[in-house]
Amino acid sequence: MSPQGAGPILVLALLPPGLMLLAALLVALGGGREPGATQGATSGGLRARRLAGWSILVGLLLCAALVGTMAGLVLTYLTPPERAAFDAPLFTWSPLGLYGVTFSVHPSPATWVLSLPPLTLAAAGWLTRARTSGAMGGLPAAGGSRDGERASDALALLALAGALWTTLAADLVSQYLGVALYLLGTAGVLWAVAGASPAGRRLILVMATSTGLLAGVLLLGKVNGHFVLSQLSTAGFTSAAVFGVALSAAVVASVPPFHGWLLRVARHPLAPALAAAGTAMALGLVLMVFRTTAGQLPAGSQRWLVGYGWLATLVPAAVAVRRRSPVTRLVALYAGKAGLLFFAMTIATPAALAAGLLYVTLTLPAHGLLWWLALTPPGERQPTTPPVRLRGAAGVAAQPAPARQGPVSGRDEGLVYSPAGRPGSLVPLTAMSAPWKTPGFWVYALLLASAAGLPGTVGGVAGSAFLKALTSWPSGDLTLRVPPFLLDAATLAIGGGLLWGGHPLTARLTRLTGGWGWLLLALALGLLVGPAVAPVALIGEWFGPAGAAAAGTGTIPLSLELSARPPLLSAALGLAALWALVQRLRRREWLPGLVRALIGAAALAREGGYRAWRRSGDGGAPARGAGTFWTRLQGAAERTMETLRPFEERYYAPAAVMVAVALIYIIGR
Repeated sequence: MSPQGAGPILVLALLPPGLMLLAALLVALGGGREPGATQGATSGGLRARRLAGWSILVGLLLCAALVGTMAGLVLTYLTPPERAAFDAPLFTWSPLGLYGVTFSVHPSPATWVLSLPPLTLAAAGWLTRARTSGAMGGLPAAGGSRDGERASDALALLALAGALWTTLAADLVSQYLGVALYLLGTAGVLWAVAGASPAGRRLILVMATSTGLLAGVLLLGKVNGHFVLSQLSTAGFTSAAVFGVALSAAVVASVPPFHGWLLRVARHPLAPALAAAGTAMALGLVLMVFRTTAGQLPAGSQRWLVGYGWLATLVPAAVAVRRRSPVTRLVALYAGKAGLLFFAMTIATPAALAAGLLYVTLTLPAHGLLWWLALTPPGERQPTTPPVRLRGAAGVAAQPAPARQGPVSGRDEGLVYSPAGRPGSLVPLTAMSAPWKTPGFWVYALLLASAAGLPGTVGGVAGSAFLKALTSWPSGDLTLRVPPFLLDAATLAIGGGLLWGGHPLTARLTRLTGGWGWLLLALALGLLVGPAVAPVALIGEWFGPAGAAAAGTGTIPLSLELSARPPLLSAALGLAALWALVQRLRRREWLPGLVRALIGAAALAREGGYRAWRRSGDGGAPARGAGTFWTRLQGAAERTMETLRPFEERYYAPAAVMVAVALIYIIGR
């Protein structure tokens, strides 16, 4: 029961998922039908204005949910500790007339902290959608229709509502329903964006994962007939239950091999918010297992968890190297960083889980903002022949651009039309040729440094604390220093290439000038660099209650080190990044000549060896062997099915009845 005087906290906790559901309903019902060919321009204009009004209303709801979460976080810290975290039952449901299942919520500092990144990225994504399309649309759907675009937005908001409810739920049944709502919503987004074929496979995966999670829920509820998280027993967490929850965490976090759908919907404006929500849900499931078992996982679980952690972190790095699209590369690296949570589950200490919460809160949101900035809106595609705006005594005239753009003569010298800008906009040529002279460049550089965990940023502090928690004696593993370093280095290389490789992001950053640009830069400095100066005082003070609530302890774990001094690998990466930035600003090569020569020789040798291998015919041997094995496997499967078909037809119905009786018995216990 909620303590006396905690009513405002409960209301603010229920506000974000409720507002998200309302926003999804408005998006689904606010569009109406598209104007047909027989309708006039007046009808189309009225509908466009109505869509814009509904879009603004949805944006206000998202901002209200974000503000409510911030207010709830502040109110929780102002409330005495004994009344800040509590279980509040909402209603009771009695399935099959047996023991009642109580749906309850558990507001706590960890709940607010996990809800902030998805809400922030959702508000940013909806702002992009509204500015680029002026209505609830803008992303080409499977059929290219406005209805498909609106459906993808509504389903994305519905999935976010399920994720927010999962971080708040205090019982396993409602937590399961939130996970299922998130999975079905993301499957619907994939269906609307990528078409029916990949979405069909995604739906099959959703059903299989939901079944595994339901099995884990039933096994846990068998202990005493209750589903409240605080009343669970360690005896219910067998290897099967841990596997079901870990599988669900891997799917919602979109780590390999479950990250394919996220790569397909990577250009959706709400995709970063969906990824952040999935990571928050995965961490919530991992924390639930840790608090119930007190870190004592079943025998053998650590071995396959650490193996899967390596797979989930190294595969995205390989995907990011092989892909060409910057957005796809950033998405793959995001999935790899989410896979680091399985290392925290493997170590299973309060410090590791609290550091995982800090990492998800401070590092991954910066990576999500990089992903959001890298998205190229439809209205900012580079034209083939951009015009040059000439301002003379007779007014403004547009002329075709010359083969090589440069400053025009007269008083208009230094003003050209931005290739990726809006029609009629004037951008200083010095800003285009030297983007580092604008505040937008440095805002992006700070986000990149925090996402890569460089020293001097909050991401660096969180990454350092997470790395120390994973490798500290006696339960740590020193080999776990490698995956975070590789992911950070890849993030730095891919994110830095967007600033120098002619990506449309550079043109958008140059437009962020003036007082608002410098104000945003000052805000970024205060949020991303300021807390790293004194992390114990500026980060540990507010993170202490959240980390304690997440780890299930009364105080923040003493072994969680928040220090401004970075580890050796992070310091080396930071020095390399600083050297590369200085050299690029000086328009010089940042790699030494010997290193460039070795890289070129290795690339040529690899290309020559690959061609020789292809000409020799050895490259087809694995494919031929795999084909032969697959043919023999199919034949063996057919013979096995022919042998078992009589038994299947005879015993199928009794087996189904026995399974149903077993499920009812488990629920009844």
